[in-house]
Amino acid sequence: HVAGISLKRLSERFGDHPEIRAQLLDRADLPCTLRQYLVEKIGAALAGFGFAQSTMGGERLKKVTEEACRDATLRLTETVPQAEIPALVEHLRMAGRLTPAFLMHALCAGNVDFFAASMVSLSGVTDSRVHGILVEGRESSMRALYRESGLAANLVPLFISATLMWRQASRTAKGVEAGQVAEQLIIKHAEQAVSDHAVGDLLRLVENMHIAWQRQASRAYAQQLAGVAA
Repeated sequence: HVAGISLKRLSERFGDHPEIRAQLLDRADLPCTLRQYLVEKIGAALAGFGFAQSTMGGERLKKVTEEACRDATLRLTETVPQAEIPALVEHLRMAGRLTPAFLMHALCAGNVDFFAASMVSLSGVTDSRVHGILVEGRESSMRALYRESGLAANLVPLFISATLMWRQASRTAKGVEAGQVAEQLIIKHAEQAVSDHAVGDLLRLVENMHIAWQRQASRAYAQQLAGVAA
């Protein structure tokens, strides 16, 4: 057993050391905040790799590594234990990772515990109040919450729509499907996306994130099938 504070010190001191970093990431007891921190270290190492830079180009490599780190972080938010959610949210907030697109992905995917914790951190509203608003609050309450969390006024209607779509999907036997909610959101706000660049950019980012997410899910499913067949 290694104490959490010791794992933190090891991660901070040896996060740039490939072998030690790999051994830390292999530990099942590594807190999610440190796991995400080390993922960022991997991304930075890849972005600075000379061969990759000469092959892909600096800007392209930077974009690819940023997307890979983002996707890895999204997977963490899906699997983080309930008790670690507040710490991970605070870690991501301090790192500037709780972007509108990141938050929208969590909402569309039905990851409401992580999304709610993010709203608590960003708005200062109590946890019970946030959950109440998300589950059964009126649109006026949602609007006030999202504005209090710092979302731009032109993006608030998208989050209200996504919340209502999540509610409806969560009450069906099929449950929430991220791709379906995202598709409905894009269709509903297509006209707004044309006239408002910020809305269009957010919807494109959400669409790209879901495409990447679906590819990962398909790859995992194929590997699972291969394992069963073997």
